[in-house]
Amino acid sequence: MTQLRQQQEIQKQSFQSLELQEIIYSRTKGTSILGLTPKIKDNIVPSKLERLALGRCDQFDVSRGSLSSLTFLSRFRMDGCVNVSSLPSAGVFERLTVLHSLEILNCKNLESLSGIQALRSLRFLSICGCGKLTADSSLHQPTVIDVDQGDTTTGSSLNLDELEIDHHLLLLVEPLKSLCSAKRLVVTDASSLACLPENWLLRNRTALQDITMYDAVCLHSLPPSMASFCSLHTLKLFHAPLIESLPNLPTSLSTLCITDCHPLLKARCQEDLGLDWCKIANIPRVSILERFHADDS
Repeated sequence: MTQLRQQQEIQKQSFQSLELQEIIYSRTKGTSILGLTPKIKDNIVPSKLERLALGRCDQFDVSRGSLSSLTFLSRFRMDGCVNVSSLPSAGVFERLTVLHSLEILNCKNLESLSGIQALRSLRFLSICGCGKLTADSSLHQPTVIDVDQGDTTTGSSLNLDELEIDHHLLLLVEPLKSLCSAKRLVVTDASSLACLPENWLLRNRTALQDITMYDAVCLHSLPPSMASFCSLHTLKLFHAPLIESLPNLPTSLSTLCITDCHPLLKARCQEDLGLDWCKIANIPRVSILERFHADDS
């Protein structure tokens, strides 16, 4: 069978999902994703590909525009692509009009999230293990939003249903910093977080429905502004031993969960007796769990 015939046969295939692991990029193949494997030749672009996962693709540079022809792509995951320092340009991302899920994992040399703001259909974004994004020392300098005057930052065009991150400082990196309509925030490692990222939360408070923090070992309090989060229905703080009291909470809240809590907080939330009971009495599902010690049994 001639090479042309082989290409025609591959073009007829209608696979929708592709997972590529440990790809070696060949410069002689151009920038086509499908030029990266021996089974799929040059210029045979799976234009109807819906799901793409790249794993440990050290030599693959997504910033070259290799994704621009995948206009049917709805889910894209990059994991362990350590040579990736930047993402596709806004012009490339603009072409991915149905991309709703993007996971960027363990891309340790990624320096910028520029371009993501062009993904108008994006609903789920996960960024974990990308340490260079938060290496800028300026991100560690606190800024304050005047609650009465509001925030003058121009809002991002992104409209996320869920943002999952492993470090709270990612909320200071554009375009995440300018988000104003995120519905769910999940921080998978909040171990370095002493207080909730109030500036970012205030910017998203009318949209936020769910805040979940894992390993909140340094979190010592919740901000007084929590009561203004009018759409919030779920607040979960796992392993939060330093919180001793609660502020007033929004009337919309239907689920409150704080695990490994301080003994004082447990006492303050005691039904009918605790000082904070009046703040949680009308919440349908409340779980305030003190840390279990083996010598208490």
